[in-house]
Amino acid sequence: GEDSPGRQLWQTTMATAYLKHPFRVPVIGYLSLFNSLTRDDLVQYYKDRYVPNNSICVIVGDFDAKEAKAKVEKAFGPWKRRALKPVVYETEPLQVAPREMEREFAVKKTSCYLAYPSMSMTHKDLFATDVLSLIAGRGKTSRLYRRLVEKEQIVESVATSNWTPEDPGLFLVTLVCDYDKLERAIEMVEEEFEKLKNGPISDKELNRAKAIVVSGTVRQRETIEGIAGSIGSSELRVGNPEFDDYYDAEIKKVTAEQVRAAARKYLVAQRRNKVVFKPKGTKAGKAAKGKDKKLSRKELLAQLRERANKRGSGEKSHMPKVWETKLGNGLKTLVYERPRLPLVAIAISFKGGTRYEQNYSPGTVSFMTEMLVKGTNKRTAEEIAESFENVGGSIPVVVYSEIFGVRAIVLKDHLDLAVDVLSDVVMNSTFPEKEVEKQRRLQLAAVKTERDQPFSNALLNFKEVRFGKNHPWGRSSLGTEKSVKAIKRAELLRYYKAACTPDNAVLSIVGDVDKEAVVKKFNDKMRAWQSRCGLTGPAKAKTITKVKEKKFPEPGKKQMFILLGFEGADFGSDDELALEVYNNVVGGMGNRLFRNLRGLKSLAYQVGCWHSSGSEKQSQLFYLVTDPKRTDEAISSLEEELKDSQVKLPDRDTLQRAINKVVGATAIDLQENRALAATFAYHELLGTGWKFPFEKNAKVAAMTADDVLAAAKKYLNFNKKILVTVGP
Repeated sequence: GEDSPGRQLWQTTMATAYLKHPFRVPVIGYLSLFNSLTRDDLVQYYKDRYVPNNSICVIVGDFDAKEAKAKVEKAFGPWKRRALKPVVYETEPLQVAPREMEREFAVKKTSCYLAYPSMSMTHKDLFATDVLSLIAGRGKTSRLYRRLVEKEQIVESVATSNWTPEDPGLFLVTLVCDYDKLERAIEMVEEEFEKLKNGPISDKELNRAKAIVVSGTVRQRETIEGIAGSIGSSELRVGNPEFDDYYDAEIKKVTAEQVRAAARKYLVAQRRNKVVFKPKGTKAGKAAKGKDKKLSRKELLAQLRERANKRGSGEKSHMPKVWETKLGNGLKTLVYERPRLPLVAIAISFKGGTRYEQNYSPGTVSFMTEMLVKGTNKRTAEEIAESFENVGGSIPVVVYSEIFGVRAIVLKDHLDLAVDVLSDVVMNSTFPEKEVEKQRRLQLAAVKTERDQPFSNALLNFKEVRFGKNHPWGRSSLGTEKSVKAIKRAELLRYYKAACTPDNAVLSIVGDVDKEAVVKKFNDKMRAWQSRCGLTGPAKAKTITKVKEKKFPEPGKKQMFILLGFEGADFGSDDELALEVYNNVVGGMGNRLFRNLRGLKSLAYQVGCWHSSGSEKQSQLFYLVTDPKRTDEAISSLEEELKDSQVKLPDRDTLQRAINKVVGATAIDLQENRALAATFAYHELLGTGWKFPFEKNAKVAAMTADDVLAAAKKYLNFNKKILVTVGP
């Protein structure tokens, strides 16, 4: 993690804010101490802490409780209780003066944490301070976002959070901006905090924050992991498996005065920790001058519990009962009635994405998609964001290589709002010049910071070699600094008018709805939407015809990224499924690449593989992160392992484990309404049909070792490989 700015910023913040408490030590530890560990140390820790009286088993899902309990007792019954050794550590003394830490790092933009000592998870001030965090910096309608990003345009991003572990935590402000604007941005943060301490807090702000919490609880209960995680962590941390219900109820009681009191108590500038990561070579400038400042869910939850115990129509069957229809304007529509929770997810997806950008400036699709929610004939960008955040919903936009679109997630009571606003943004977006310039600034900042993350940087380099700089897939979907600066409003409108048409889209709706009623709502709203698609493309991808090797030197880095790629299989084909199983045979913890390259040879910090998907052949890719001094050895060993995997059949247990993982991952990925809605639209637009993810598992379950071996032999062609290294 030494090359990861996000991880290093967090670790530096913890080491600054905590002088005595173990929170100041990285969870992963220090290399010198790690290297001194012995097997006896690990065994002793295991014996001390891994005991039944320090563990919780939570089971959530479709099973017989008595039968499950009997199995747990059989499996864990012999595990004997032992006295837990007390964990003794120093408590953190009261911070009485501000602290600052500033570092240069290999980043394009300055990142900053402002950390104020906060409270533990069991403290009575938790609820008011969490509401304070939501009002101050959660979402596009929060006070800090409105002022610093929208009005003053002084930062690229700002957010707040209240981190509350078992011991006192931190109230955090995260800022990303140019270094010369940081001091003024911090002054504005403190000015807004002063207003929160002493000024009015509207019922609208208070209710919005509470709605976000309640909506979050409902969404968490969409998945079995979410339910199990809530029960287990609540029991371990506070001794109450139903803490989330209690938390929601207490949040609803929070008053504006309690929020002001929390701001006065915890947002104290004299106790602030300021940690800054700035680009290398940045010179300290004069601080900007600012003004002198003083330093100083009951009914809903019952409904959720009742509904969570019921099975929605069709939940037990393998194939969901999806109603396929078309609106009057020809828009293909899929509706899945799923009333187990009072949630609705809607996806309006269009064929397009970066692959259809060959006749436009690089970055146009990403730019245009963000602009869809920045203003219509009757709503401003702020009104669009506010309408959803006021009810705890969201309206995100998405851009993929061949798909883009708008999503909406709301509680069922706000379905009419979602239908109205979604229809408005896809039909009537106006791309206001002022919002275009705001988004240009944000996208330029994203372009500059995209390569700060080591893995993202390495993958972009691989794509450049795989597809070429002139293919949309061979470059960043964000474009370049030059191209983003050159994009005009007219170009954004041209793509919007060509791609955002009903004959180029799929509308998918999943959740607690009546199918005929919701289709009528959309029909009424979209009756006038009659335009037809004018997109050209898509751009054709190159076939790999020979060995390509390229080194991307990055002096000063501490690790080497190795990416080895081959021509991939057709989207939705049996070969693609066989490669997915293959990747779980050789990749993942406990399998041969991890076991041999990381475990036995100590060659890899990270190692893995995946098959990228799309409507045209893409890539079967392997990656390995290693010590730069062992690069050649790592490449040779990786290729040896892969060649061996082409001649040795996987044993029965390994194959079955891989199949189970693929099947299980598909089921887990499709638990949430929003995931289902997005997946339905994705497969419809790319031609495999919405049923594909559900039919896929039957094919995967029938895979044989010979199928997997044949895929490895067919696609791992070392005479047509791409090898990219990124590092010192």
